[in-house]
Amino acid sequence: MRNLTAIGILALGTCAFAQDFTIGYSKVSGMAGAGLALRHEGTGGYPVNPAGLAYMQQFRLTNLDLGYVLDGISFGDLNDFLGTASHGGLNPKDLSELARNFGSHNVSYGLNGRLGLGANGVNVGVTGDALVRTTPNPQLQQWVNAGSDPNNPVAGMRLDGHGFGYHSVHFGYGRPIPTKDGSEMAVGAQVSFVRSYYTHHFVTQNQIINGGSTRAVEMGNDDVMSKNGVGLDLGWYMQVGQDKRFEFAAVMANALKPDIGFDGTESNSLTPTRIDPFERSLNLGVGFTAERGQIIAADVINIGNRNTDVRLGFDYPFSKQFGARAGYSGRGGFTAGVTLIGVSITFGSTNQFQAGTFFRF
Repeated sequence: MRNLTAIGILALGTCAFAQDFTIGYSKVSGMAGAGLALRHEGTGGYPVNPAGLAYMQQFRLTNLDLGYVLDGISFGDLNDFLGTASHGGLNPKDLSELARNFGSHNVSYGLNGRLGLGANGVNVGVTGDALVRTTPNPQLQQWVNAGSDPNNPVAGMRLDGHGFGYHSVHFGYGRPIPTKDGSEMAVGAQVSFVRSYYTHHFVTQNQIINGGSTRAVEMGNDDVMSKNGVGLDLGWYMQVGQDKRFEFAAVMANALKPDIGFDGTESNSLTPTRIDPFERSLNLGVGFTAERGQIIAADVINIGNRNTDVRLGFDYPFSKQFGARAGYSGRGGFTAGVTLIGVSITFGSTNQFQAGTFFRF
């Protein structure tokens, strides 16, 4: 896993100036994630609409994306500090150095990747995410802002590091449903086998200067906790109108919810919090395709949980190999993307995951 992480980071090196970056097959990241109802893109975003698989009869890629997110840390440090997904992305040995160098502010960093392929309405895919958040207390911020002098520590300084990672294997199937009025409708389902990892360590005054770390109380005797779970997503799709330019979609994500969440504690306290990005939710989408292929999409995501989001996106294709797009997410902000020789590149504040999806604080 560490080798795969290093390869992924190296592949993204040419775009290292971006703080949030995705490269791959799907266009929807450049539309701030909007596109749930888009027939040819609905299986490439998140959440996925498995009903779109009904129209995938020839063998093709449904996903091929690699992205990273950085907040408060540079790209050059990502390979040094990002651990494997099976360690929640966090290496406890790094916490002292993180505290000394980045203890003046909160830091989030992570890497994700997805691959999917299929034919005849059947899809097989894999996904992996790892995300770390570090949180300094005011005493550590004071010490770092004063120059991080090891001979003049501030009493009570502390840095907490939370990490969450997972990898999953997906099996999806979609099929068309006959209609009397000639509109196109389909339903689909996707089963996911998920393994998740969680860790929480912290460093205090002596450890920040001399090394070492301490497990948070919820960790017990474990450096990393892990769980296995099975999830099920259900999707519906319809294309209507005389020229079939309007598309609609509804997805029940985690209709069968995988039990892979963890009961953790917040930074510098024993306040309980729940770390679980696989919450059950209803997701709705609408899309419109104009005469020249321009696309407008609007989604409401995560209805029924704490991460509800509204996403709007626009795509303008210049040809099959070139295009431009933009989008806005209420949670993530603005994005912009381009297609160059068939490869989609996205810059902006919305990636395949956000720190707030994993951690509540």
